[in-house]
Amino acid sequence: MVGGEEYFQNVSTETRKLFQQGIISAALNTNAWIITNGLHLGVAKEVGLTFDQLRYKNIKAVQNIRCIGIVNWNSIAYKSQLAQWHTTIPNLKRERLYRTWQLPVEEIPKTFPLDHNHTHFLMFNVDPHSVDPQDDINRLVRLRTEFEENLQINTKYGQPYVIPIVQILIGGNISSITSVCTAIRRKIPVIAITGTSGVADLIIHEYRYLYGENQIRSEDEYENARQQPQFNDYHLKETFGPNQETLNGITRQFTEMMKSREGYFLLNSFALSENEPESQLDDVILNAHHHAVQIAENPWEKRASNLILAIACKKYERVKQYIYEHRSTMNWPFLELDKPLMFTMHQNDVRFIELFIEDSRSFERLRRIITADGLYKNLNENDRSAMLPIVDKKGDIRQMYYATCFKPNTIKFYSNAQASLLASKIYQIAAESEKNFEKKLVYRNRKKIFDEHATIIMNRCFNIHEDLAVQILTSHSEVYFDYSPLELAEEIGSQSFLGTKCVQKYLDRQWSGAIIGDTNSSICIRALQTCLINPICLPGPGFEFFRSPCVRFRLNIVSM
Repeated sequence: MVGGEEYFQNVSTETRKLFQQGIISAALNTNAWIITNGLHLGVAKEVGLTFDQLRYKNIKAVQNIRCIGIVNWNSIAYKSQLAQWHTTIPNLKRERLYRTWQLPVEEIPKTFPLDHNHTHFLMFNVDPHSVDPQDDINRLVRLRTEFEENLQINTKYGQPYVIPIVQILIGGNISSITSVCTAIRRKIPVIAITGTSGVADLIIHEYRYLYGENQIRSEDEYENARQQPQFNDYHLKETFGPNQETLNGITRQFTEMMKSREGYFLLNSFALSENEPESQLDDVILNAHHHAVQIAENPWEKRASNLILAIACKKYERVKQYIYEHRSTMNWPFLELDKPLMFTMHQNDVRFIELFIEDSRSFERLRRIITADGLYKNLNENDRSAMLPIVDKKGDIRQMYYATCFKPNTIKFYSNAQASLLASKIYQIAAESEKNFEKKLVYRNRKKIFDEHATIIMNRCFNIHEDLAVQILTSHSEVYFDYSPLELAEEIGSQSFLGTKCVQKYLDRQWSGAIIGDTNSSICIRALQTCLINPICLPGPGFEFFRSPCVRFRLNIVSM
């Protein structure tokens, strides 16, 4: 998310609500990580408020979403609270409390507080004595680019895969052009929110000046646009946008970006319209990536990328239609399905996996790819331990699943409680993915049966030996992907299992152990009660602590 420092100051409540709904929908549907400037103003503040409200509505959905702030250290207000002078202290003990106060209204501040609703921050100490502010902006953009590139490429099952990235521009000033040009150069789609003024409206105005209003993009349309006189004379232009603004030293960079083939395919627009609330930001993101795919030269890579994007945005009907259309019109190569199927397995989405494994040869090919010994020649031990067990290495795990679900009396497991809870998790995913109401009820009933079975096992263990039962509760098993029974029960929300005496005993020990281990806790509690009852004893800014957000930071210092 780029820009938006001034846009949200005078925006209507309805438009703000539309923006928040669009962000929530896009983040939940794509399981996205959101990167902002991390400061408590503009778009970063709105994103933080959006997810602060989401925490109280759907706790499970927000757990996997990350709001990451990439901040210039010299732009942070009250940064002295985060200073860490003792470099010999381990990272786990580098904790600081960060408090914010409301800035004076009559002044134009040069620094801003961090937004307390973000989950992570990356703070870069850009040179505070730099003469040219543009150098600081360029350096921060380069650092953010390196971070995004490391996030984008991931490895799972021994195979690298690329996570789609999109940049959203809201308003923005001249410095935002540097971020947009960098994104286009890296072939990242950019979505400019129209009607937010600033650079966003400037870019959309110039794009329509060069390429017109046609929404259909193709190589032929781009070649036709290149023949127009305004395209050939564009490098001579000095003012841009509806207000005819100058760009102060980055004119050449901007004009080259706008005329480039990447700029034609990667720049997109989206309007926050109160008259069309059904417009979805996640659909616009999908279309933006669809335009970006057109840059690829290989046609089968284009089709595979389109499938991956539709899977990432949870567009089930679109994937289904796309597969069947291409299967009926051409000889569908199995190699083309490998990447989408691999990405689907990363997403753990049963519905999409079922679509692909209907063509069993493609699935069997993927199994051979995963189990090939050559995949591990460039992996270190840490990478290997993070992957799922190979199917042919320690027996066929699927047979263990089937035996758990259908023949529980014919096979012995390392932990019957974990096996039952894992079977319950399978049926829970199946019930969430199934659209047929009758099948959904069947899956839910089977999930309940395995929940009760695991509960009975744990109760019997607890009745025989309490300490051993508590140990089993928290023991991890390599066979079941390093899950413990307690983690599985929490993940699937098994109320019957979490209500057992064994779990209560474990929680009692955790609570009482924490109190006994901290001899000063009672003193701290009394002191806190005194402060709350008599706030006068907290003079000056200390009293603001109870009226302003307070965030606990765990600092990890890295030398660059």
